[in-house]
Amino acid sequence: MDGYKNLQKWTSIRTANIVSLHTVFTIKAFGDQSIMFVYDFHPAAETLMQRHFMQGFYNKKRQQQNPINEPLIWTYIVQLTAALRALHSKDLAYRQMYPTNILISGKSRLRLNYPAISDILSGNAEDVLRCQQEDLIHLGRVILGLCVNSSQPFQGDQQIIAQCMDMVRKNYSVDLFNLITYLLQPLQKRRTVDALMPMIGARFYTQLDSAYLWGDMIEGELEKEVENGRLFRLMCKLGSVNERPHIAGSVSNHDQSWAESGDRFLIRMFRAYLFRQVQDGQSWLELSHIVAALNKLDVGSEEKVMLQSQDEQNVILVTYKDLKKALSKCFNDLYLQNAKDQRGHNML
Repeated sequence: MDGYKNLQKWTSIRTANIVSLHTVFTIKAFGDQSIMFVYDFHPAAETLMQRHFMQGFYNKKRQQQNPINEPLIWTYIVQLTAALRALHSKDLAYRQMYPTNILISGKSRLRLNYPAISDILSGNAEDVLRCQQEDLIHLGRVILGLCVNSSQPFQGDQQIIAQCMDMVRKNYSVDLFNLITYLLQPLQKRRTVDALMPMIGARFYTQLDSAYLWGDMIEGELEKEVENGRLFRLMCKLGSVNERPHIAGSVSNHDQSWAESGDRFLIRMFRAYLFRQVQDGQSWLELSHIVAALNKLDVGSEEKVMLQSQDEQNVILVTYKDLKKALSKCFNDLYLQNAKDQRGHNML
């Protein structure tokens, strides 16, 4: 089909507001010659139609939604126009700008869904410029529907559109009214996405600032997870050394005394320091103490810590750096012993 000539263009598009297409292939698994489109998956997403126009379908008791506030509409406009700009700059057209094809993730994150399907399945070389102009008209209808909180403008009835435009003139800013008017011009008048920028104006910087703040927040949460993973890895090492099980057989004596001497006994005393603190004769538990001690152990701090055995017969003053060396040695010995045992088992 002629639509396949644009497949490479579609698969090369990686932009924030379009669901990424990875590949297209034919398959006979369904009893016919089907075409499979492989896209990114965005869990928990819903369509623009579901979010703003079909609440009563999912919840009969829910009251009619209030009109959408203008800042949210501008948030949608910036994202949708950015997506169309990315497509039109590659001589492509979306061809299906309808609320049922626009995904929303979270509060206001938009993505154009099912890109390339109409193009590839059309079977003929349509006028791309005309399709791009239709994209803008359908975008205007979507924005108009959001303004009046109704799906009626999507049908293209000019009388209904005129009534809705009158509501927009009375309830929203001049910039928003002018933007919708520009988008809904007849096909004969050439329009471009770039021409919308003066109407969006400084609101673009508001969206850019929000995106940066969101990125900073996500990066901060990611840093926390990195810290959690680092401490989890350290806890795995401590657990492997301290909780080595007793193994029956020729090495039983070795396993029985595993944590009773040398560096291994030091690590066992450190476990008691972490989890078995006593204050004024009472058991004392504080998560910050555990996290702080693990962080010092992980970096090998020169700070000294006093360790005491459970029977209170042994007390030692040692640095976290020495503890880190002892833990690394014990874990490496355990790892090598396990690898040796596995080789012996495989030989048998």
